[in-house]
Amino acid sequence: MTSINEDTVERSALNGEGTVFGSNSARDFHSMAMVSPPSGLPQGFEFICGCIDRRVEIADRESITLADLRGTLLPKPISGALRVPASLGSMQEVAT
Repeated sequence: MTSINEDTVERSALNGEGTVFGSNSARDFHSMAMVSPPSGLPQGFEFICGCIDRRVEIADRESITLADLRGTLLPKPISGALRVPASLGSMQEVAT
């Protein structure tokens, strides 16, 4: 003999609605209370997020540029094609 618990009864009721999970109808949504944000809050949020997004884009481009430079310049001193002490002297002359 099989015992029926509350979970089984609840699942049977939900399956009667044609779904495994509880669902809301359009009527349910129309009767729900809606909260509106204070005036200016969405625009302030978009402004702040826009600034952060631009910073992320700039950092991403800088990262790609630095990775390209590393790939171009690093093999030269490793292979001996470029002597670092001599290069530092040339850089100091150019900087002054």
